[in-house]
Amino acid sequence: MNGTQLNSFGFANSSLAVKPNNQKSGFDLDSEFDRSAITLTKIKNFSFSSGTGGTIVLGGTNNGNGLLRVKDASGGTVVTLDNSGIRVTNGSIIIVNSAGGTVLDSEGIVSTTSFPSDYIFNNTASTITDTSYVALPGASLTPFVLSRSTKVLTFCTVFGFNKHWIFTGESLTIQGSSSVDGQIFSFPLLEANGIDNIDFVGEGWSYYFGSDNVSVQAIDTLSAGTQTLSLNYKVEGGTGIVEDYAFGYVVLGD
Repeated sequence: MNGTQLNSFGFANSSLAVKPNNQKSGFDLDSEFDRSAITLTKIKNFSFSSGTGGTIVLGGTNNGNGLLRVKDASGGTVVTLDNSGIRVTNGSIIIVNSAGGTVLDSEGIVSTTSFPSDYIFNNTASTITDTSYVALPGASLTPFVLSRSTKVLTFCTVFGFNKHWIFTGESLTIQGSSSVDGQIFSFPLLEANGIDNIDFVGEGWSYYFGSDNVSVQAIDTLSAGTQTLSLNYKVEGGTGIVEDYAFGYVVLGD
């Protein structure tokens, strides 16, 4: 080549393409194209469908308040995310808990998921002479699982008495208990009594015994775990009788 020298790209140093010193390799061309794909004025050949990873930051000290809008096919704004929070218009937020139950949907709070409950009523009389707590027959509610400490409303009404209370002062005691947390409420039942059928001359009266009636409503914080709520009963002495009872619970939030 008459002593002509070649550069690193295989071109003669005297070539017009080399003289301006603007010859570039294919690697440089590709990398510069990629670096220039996103500019201040445009995003070239970019789709969110192919974007992965990283962090999107909207707004900030110098960029003002961030804003994200989601629109439907007709161009109406359905979701707005900005510095004031999240607004949903003509749409819905659906929240599913870790167990797969829907807590919130387009209609609002799903009460059967968010507020599990159970209730029983029993009017079969039970008699007891035990001085330590034993289970009140039939008085165990449907178990429920708490993933964390949760407020639970319990309610209970019992008709019963101790047959010997009027003579010895001994009572019948009802206890509500949690399988995880133990006793959550307790109350005594005594004896209701009175005089009936008194005529105008004070004759023909009869003395009778009746049931004491006690109701309790309580909101307790129960611990995480599988909870079974139940009623137990005992007497201090003598004979106790439970004529009927109602017992239930409502979990105040999922």
